[in-house]
Amino acid sequence: MTRFTALTAVIFMSLVPLTATAGPPAAGGPDIPPVFESGSPSGIAILEDGGYFYGYNMDGLTVTGEGALPSLPAGYSLVAGAKIGWPDLDGNGISDVVIQHSGGYQYAYLMQDSGTFVDVLDEGAIPALPPEYTVLGWPDLDGDGDTDLVIQHSGGYTYAYLMNGLNVQSEGQVPGLPTATYSTIGFSNLDGLMGDDIVIQEDGGYTYAYLMNGTSVADEGPVPGLPTATYSTIGFPNLDDANGGDIVIQEDGGYTYAYLMNGLSIADEGQVPGLPTTTYSTVRWAESWAVLP
Repeated sequence: MTRFTALTAVIFMSLVPLTATAGPPAAGGPDIPPVFESGSPSGIAILEDGGYFYGYNMDGLTVTGEGALPSLPAGYSLVAGAKIGWPDLDGNGISDVVIQHSGGYQYAYLMQDSGTFVDVLDEGAIPALPPEYTVLGWPDLDGDGDTDLVIQHSGGYTYAYLMNGLNVQSEGQVPGLPTATYSTIGFSNLDGLMGDDIVIQEDGGYTYAYLMNGTSVADEGPVPGLPTATYSTIGFPNLDDANGGDIVIQEDGGYTYAYLMNGLSIADEGQVPGLPTTTYSTVRWAESWAVLP
């Protein structure tokens, strides 16, 4: 692996402005796993082409429980996975199953730990997806432990439903995309307060965050972006276990840099482990419902 000298680090830091203006948003998304057992770090879900859905609880390499999950009828798709995460609409620590009809109708199954696997605690319709809208993700914008539903119009207009199980507690417009050159790249809880926040990025790399309190903006401002077109934002892990999510960027050649965030401010920054050769890639972090289109 290439070793970077202190001089190299200083040069790099001088090249990374807080509001850098080059480079496209990251490609791909984080692999956010489902959870089908209380206290379990991760489960595995498999979906058959015909709609049959099955899951496993994992303990290392050992399957500790397994069973069928709600199947998907013809014309429905699963609203979960790598780019948008898994919902937990009732905040019980178990991933729920949301399905969406091609016409936009959405139906949710609230899952609970049955002791050996999961079963359906409750089910019902949740807000439908209007034409030209997509589901951006399942962040917890109000910090109540229940994930919320955020949708976005193709033109950038963004709307949130603050959920309590199957019920909408509150709803309203949230910050979206100012122009077609922006995309929403994540819902990192940058300040560690009130719930997840919204991070958007311009094609040139300029990055901006809205610190959310439900559907209201508590604060906003630029956050570290991309110094050149060879960099991408690769995730929002909480590297220091303090204040909330941090920001990590990576150069095409593998050099990786982290900003330890405290809201919109940088508490610390520096190089973190990257990639030794171009045959490696960083597995995306699952924290904070990163979208990373």
